[in-house]
Amino acid sequence: MREMKEIKDVTFKEVTSRLAHENSASGNQQRSHSFDWCANQVNGLQQRGGHWKLVEVSTDDMLGIKVETGHNHSLPGSPPLIQPGQTIREAVERLRTLDPKTMPVCWENISHQKNRDLLLTHLILKREGGQLWHVDGIHRTLAWIVYNKDGVMPAFVWEAFR
Repeated sequence: MREMKEIKDVTFKEVTSRLAHENSASGNQQRSHSFDWCANQVNGLQQRGGHWKLVEVSTDDMLGIKVETGHNHSLPGSPPLIQPGQTIREAVERLRTLDPKTMPVCWENISHQKNRDLLLTHLILKREGGQLWHVDGIHRTLAWIVYNKDGVMPAFVWEAFR
């Protein structure tokens, strides 16, 4: 398994600029419905102090990322894709067993990434207690794995000062 490679320190402005860019409307994709939530998460991390790094995230790294709040684009009455605290690995396993019709918005967001060059995008993560947690880019992460993308994806990772 490849160790996550740290590239460089980055500024908060670089992170928020990329967040706004990657969640804006483009082509046939609308502005992300979760942009405000993600922006609030990033701002909250910044207020806690800490530092931001640019890293390269492999598929193995992605599979171990946990989703703190869960994720639910399912139709009413359908179970959520990811329960709070589950990993991306668990989400992908569940995704492969669910009928896409029970979560059309989620599948639309994942499918939109199929032919996109995800190497030009960035995830936003936080590292606490040695664990990576998702902040932004859940559909890009799921698409990376579902569509068997190769290489490493760039990610901004926040970590508290030690």
